[in-house]
Amino acid sequence: MKGGEECLGEFLYILNPIQYNKYIATTKFRFLPNKLLFKFEGKISPKVVCEYYLKDQKEPCGYGLGISLMDKKKIDGDSINRIISGIKTIEENNINRILFDEYYILEKDMIKEIEGEYNLSIPNGREVLLKLLYEAISKVSKEANINTNEKEVLIIGKDNEATRKIILDLAKESKYISLIGNNEEYMNQIHNEALIETGLSIHMITSMNNSLGGYDFIINFDENPNIRVSDIMKKTIVFDISTNKDLSYRIRQKRRDVLVISDFILRNSKQINCSNSEFQLKEELSSNFYLGLGKEIYIEDLKKIRVGDKVYTVEQACDLFLSSKKKAANFYVKY
Repeated sequence: MKGGEECLGEFLYILNPIQYNKYIATTKFRFLPNKLLFKFEGKISPKVVCEYYLKDQKEPCGYGLGISLMDKKKIDGDSINRIISGIKTIEENNINRILFDEYYILEKDMIKEIEGEYNLSIPNGREVLLKLLYEAISKVSKEANINTNEKEVLIIGKDNEATRKIILDLAKESKYISLIGNNEEYMNQIHNEALIETGLSIHMITSMNNSLGGYDFIINFDENPNIRVSDIMKKTIVFDISTNKDLSYRIRQKRRDVLVISDFILRNSKQINCSNSEFQLKEELSSNFYLGLGKEIYIEDLKKIRVGDKVYTVEQACDLFLSSKKKAANFYVKY
């Protein structure tokens, strides 16, 4: 890690089935046919297959745990039991957070159960998105040839510090910012603060109606934004900073001419080594995994963006979703 950064406690990395099968292939179970192996998977205890170490440190800062050999993406109650069982096999551990491989699907109720009943945190990466959002907007603006001063931004916000900060950052160089929300007192407070600090008068919106046309960027903090996907202007760039990504999902279902970014992919600058070279951490990490390895966030680590279930460079994404060479009919999914 950089600049003396330290791991706070130890992490548990839940390996995906492909990785765990690699380990099983080195044990006595390697002689079993796959069908028989999968049939008796419940008899195979969860296994810590490796340890992770900070550079020049002798004590582990994390562990790699295999829990399933089968193609089972969704984390359920049985998965959690196997995770807890695996943790108990580690003597004198200080595990305080769990990092799931991107292969897995983890629903909100499972997160609540893990964090509530077992006092283990599951990083969601939102802190990374908030810190790097302004940098990401700048990168996309440059690639899409959008004049920084002339871009029009709509912020679907909540009355919190995250909304306030991005508005004040953007107000320093953008001439057109609109904020939609329900708390008029808070909105007026932000309006006055931006006016005093930057001289920009923010357009306040209390009901969306059909006023989504004309925006270059939409930044969404709301878990359930009350907007119609069909009203979003073609070639709009959407950053979905919500935790449930409801807006991202709805846009992907209906539109192919809107660039909706739901996560950032970062270079793995965390200097963590593995006791088994087969299970080294990836060179590029999702925001939640990145944050789970250490609290420091470095702007220069921002490398790619996630659109749906795919990862692109900014250049690739802009060419695919914003290029004028594409015909609109190829990008719009009818209702």
